[in-house]
Amino acid sequence: IEAAGIAKVVDAALEEVRRLAIPVAETPPWELTDAWGRHDIGAALAAMDAMLDGSARPARDGAAALGGLLGGHLGKLTRMKALLESGMPPKDAAAKLGLKPFPGQKLARQAEEFSVEELRDATLRLAHLDHALMGGSRLAPELELQLAVADVARAPR
Repeated sequence: IEAAGIAKVVDAALEEVRRLAIPVAETPPWELTDAWGRHDIGAALAAMDAMLDGSARPARDGAAALGGLLGGHLGKLTRMKALLESGMPPKDAAAKLGLKPFPGQKLARQAEEFSVEELRDATLRLAHLDHALMGGSRLAPELELQLAVADVARAPR
């Protein structure tokens, strides 16, 4: 077989794969947590919706997974805030939390955007979300998640 024939077969195979492949635009979790940190409700809700839409999980499981993701982020954010409030430089706080420099810097910037009271309120709000997702609400799981994301992402009052 000559090189030109092989190239034609490879090109045809690549075209067939492109035709059959389903494009997946997975939304990375930091889009949601970054929007949350900027107090951008619209962007946070859009990222949340994209993450739910892109999930193969049932809605209840997807909402619970995203609630868990936010809870984990909130835990890191709260620990970062405490370290910064104690006077620790952001770089040292990131290292203490086991974060690489870039994610540590982003988390420190987010922590500066929230007061301690706002972080306490967010913790309480996510606890309410957890309860709602475990059967404590008659609302759809996605609606409970939307309400919680909007509450947590809203600008300080």
